[in-house]
Parts: sequence; C-alpha cells; structure tokens
Amino acid sequence: MAKNGVFKKITALVMAIALVVCFAVSASAVTVTTTTKYVDDVYIDVEVNVAGADEGDNVTYYAKNGSTDVHINQDKADENGAVTFNYRTEVGNLGTTTAKVGVTGASSAEEEGGEVDGYTVTLDHQNQTVIATDEGQTKVTFNYSASDGMQFDEVTTDDATITSQSESAGKINVTFAAINGNIALTLHEKEAVGVNATAEVLEIGAKISTGKVDGVIGDVTDADGNVIENADIQASKGDVKLTVIGKATGATKYGILVSKSAITTYDANIAYEGITMLEEDDDKLGYEQGLFAVQIIDTSKTGAMIEAGATYNVKVYAYDEAADKYVLSEANTTIEIPAAEEN
Repeated sequence: MAKNGVFKKITALVMAIALVVCFAVSASAVTVTTTTKYVDDVYIDVEVNVAGADEGDNVTYYAKNGSTDVHINQDKADENGAVTFNYRTEVGNLGTTTAKVGVTGASSAEEEGGEVDGYTVTLDHQNQTVIATDEGQTKVTFNYSASDGMQFDEVTTDDATITSQSESAGKINVTFAAINGNIALTLHEKEAVGVNATAEVLEIGAKISTGKVDGVIGDVTDADGNVIENADIQASKGDVKLTVIGKATGATKYGILVSKSAITTYDANIAYEGITMLEEDDDKLGYEQGLFAVQIIDTSKTGAMIEAGATYNVKVYAYDEAADKYVLSEANTTIEIPAAEEN
C-alpha cells in the first residue's frame, strides 16, 4: 500500500502492478469525466476530471490499452474532493483504452468513465471515430460499392446537420456543420442510369507571356466565374498562360482540372469550366463535335495560381446530368510550365 508520498508519472510495469492493489472507487460518490483533444495525426491530449472524493484522498489513475500501459499517475484530492489528470498519448489508443480510477478507503475496484474515446460516425456497418478537436473535424469518408442495378442517391441522419455530400470513385464524402456526438447515417440508393458522357485531352500547351499581343478574343470567364462576352483579354508580360484543347460528349457541363497532385476525381476547387463547344462536325476544317478549348491566364503577381517552372497534371471532365456523374479523361496529362519568357 502506498504511504503518504505521491506517485508522479509512473510508467514502469512493476509499479503499475503495485498501484492496482490500491485501486478502489466508491461508485455512488465519485464521478469521472474524460475529454480528448486532437493534437496532430499522431497524438491526442487527454484530460480526466475526478470529482466526489474526500479532501486529501489519494486518487490513482491507471489507463491501459490491452496489456500495454498508457498512463499511470496518483494525486491527492483538493478541498473540493477533485483531481485532474492530463497526459498526451498516441491516436492509436483512441477508443481502445480503458482506465481505472482508485480512491483510498473504498473496498472494491471499478472501471468508470475513464475510456479514452471520440465520437463515432456509422454508415452501413462501417464506423469512423472522430476526435474532438479545437477546430472540429467535420468531414468523414466511407467506402462505397453500389448494390446491383443501383447507384448512390444520398445519406441522411437525425443526429447532425449535413452541409455537403458526394460519391465518387468508390468513396462517399460527408461534411457536417459540426460533430458533437455519435452520428448514424442512413444510405439511400436509386436505380442506376447508364453513363454516356466521355472526356478526352487532345492538346495542351503553356507559355510565359512576353506582353505582346497574344491574348484571347471571345467569351471569357473572370475570376468569379462570370462570363464576359466578346472580351479582349491580353496577357501582361510575365503572366503564365495554360491552354488545353479537349473533347467532351454527352455532357451538360465540361472543362478541365489542373493540379500539382494526381487527379483522381472531380474537384470544384481545381476546375475551370469550358464555355463554348463545337455543336456539330465541320468536315471542311476537320473539326469534330464536342471540341472545346480552355485558356487560363494567371495574372497573379503574388501567390501565383500557376507557377512558372512547376509541373502540373491536367484532365478533361464531362458531367453526365442523367447519371449525375462526372467522367474524367483517363490519364493524368502532365505539363511543365516554362521558367523563362518565350517569344
């Protein structure tokens, strides 16, 4: 039995065994609450508040993940019969660690309120644990495989407010206004509709403007996505120009995706919508229906959207409205933006 001295941050297994001997808690008097805070991808901070002990009682906290010690400590209850334990542990202990809290003078040990835990979001027998954070995690992702003859429609819940959701490439992404407790999602499917749209990158090029007359004449889109009809936009010296000729069929919306990272799905943050598509073949000029071009002129003077000397991935996308699907060209077509001016 421990004497009047107080154990501080004892982690040796032999001492853990010794501490277990004096574990006991009065279930009717002592309450234990545990909160967790996300630090990064590796660690979480844990705060354990014990209330209801007598002033001066030795209160012992012992958390284990299976047979592995997570944290051991002992302190005296203050004048209000309360003790607080704080420690940092690995994220892998989240939801798998249980703790015993012992108080001198009681006759039996009891596990109570010490579980290091987060919130659980559930979808179709899949569980995802969300750590309570300062900023608050609001997005979860689940694997998805459609039932025979069906496709994703939506997910619903009565436990939280869904602000956005999407399904692509075998993944369902759901964003909530906040995650303040456990959430059970219900999956809804609808009869599958065949996807008829196609997307293809045909030509791609980039240059640094010399400031000569090399701009675009015709309808263009400004930084806010508004179409400026019959605009005459001329690039200034040093501006990066990226031009892509693509082909889309069966699409009500089409354009290009540009990113330094590999592109695996449609992402509105890296999308640049096409404006004018050739509606029919032109045998004389050799043009095919579905051809369109998108030119990006990066006029940023600081924090360039497209950096000279960097390599980018480019894909064409086509949105099939009937199937509610984005179709992407197959390969990540790469292009290196020139680092020097070209005439």
